[in-house]
Amino acid sequence: ATAGSTVHISDGWITEGQLPARLARQRTACIVRGEEMYVFQSCTALRRAEVRTIKGIHLQIPNDLFNGGARCYTADGEAFISRFGQPTPETHAFNAPRLEIDGALHLDLLTGGVWSLYRPPERNVRLKLYRERDMAANPGSLLSEQICCPLEIAPRTIEKNERLYEVACRLSFTGEGTVEAVAPGALPEGIHSLRRYENGYLLFAIWFNAGEEPVELTPDFPATPEALSRAEWRSGERLRLEPLGIAVMTPP
Repeated sequence: ATAGSTVHISDGWITEGQLPARLARQRTACIVRGEEMYVFQSCTALRRAEVRTIKGIHLQIPNDLFNGGARCYTADGEAFISRFGQPTPETHAFNAPRLEIDGALHLDLLTGGVWSLYRPPERNVRLKLYRERDMAANPGSLLSEQICCPLEIAPRTIEKNERLYEVACRLSFTGEGTVEAVAPGALPEGIHSLRRYENGYLLFAIWFNAGEEPVELTPDFPATPEALSRAEWRSGERLRLEPLGIAVMTPP
């Protein structure tokens, strides 16, 4: 398991000597369990600003010569074929929380919302950066599409301390089993949690502290710590999570 904090900054500065502005802070956690990966993201605006796009999760899916320039996305039994080479940027809303890619990768949203796809019109992955050249004239070497929740591509104003997105998802090869996210109102501020079930039995639960302060909580089931990162299992069966702390707990 790993977690980290990222600050999104501005680009395209308009005055000489202007420094990039700190726009938003994103806290992310990734936990791998067998052939499954769980991702938490929480992003909050640091200032009032104008932004062009907002993309949560932002999973990059290559769609170029190595796969014949076509990807099949399936949601709610309906297939959408994305083909390389459209002349303008495009978006496609799947209107479903579960998405399958080429029958091989399954994506499950755990916190509500639906998946959307952003399709750039040109290759956008640069394998070699030439700092002395104008990057606008340096085309990318591969095309990568982006799976997002949420996806906002119209310019808008964000306000200081606005929660831009708070999302959790599972990536798996099979899509089997049941995963439930704990309602935010049932948890302390900044804490995110989910539970993984198989045939009705609880296999494990995950907690992540996306807040700025340490938090102590008591799991509502008999728990045994399996993996702790920036976390401590304290006497009295209380769990202490530092900021960016992760805990994976299993029933005894």
